[in-house]
Amino acid sequence: ILMTSRVPTLWLLGDLDASVPAFASARVLDSIRAAGNTRHTVVRYPNANHGLRVAATGEALQVWHQIRTWLDQIGVLAPSR
Repeated sequence: ILMTSRVPTLWLLGDLDASVPAFASARVLDSIRAAGNTRHTVVRYPNANHGLRVAATGEALQVWHQIRTWLDQIGVLAPSR
């Protein structure tokens, strides 16, 4: 379904995720992009876990700016001023 989906998706992946290996998810999404479907955006956080927290400290990542920027880019929100 992801291969043919034209719905934009944003994937925020923590590289230190012990539940869902980020490298495997990124590999699948990269292959979809290579096949011509560029609707999927992947952002990887090298020090983050599954909860998008810094694995060493438990501090939450500040991902809302990334999400807002992506929503602006795909035209869902009016660009921030």
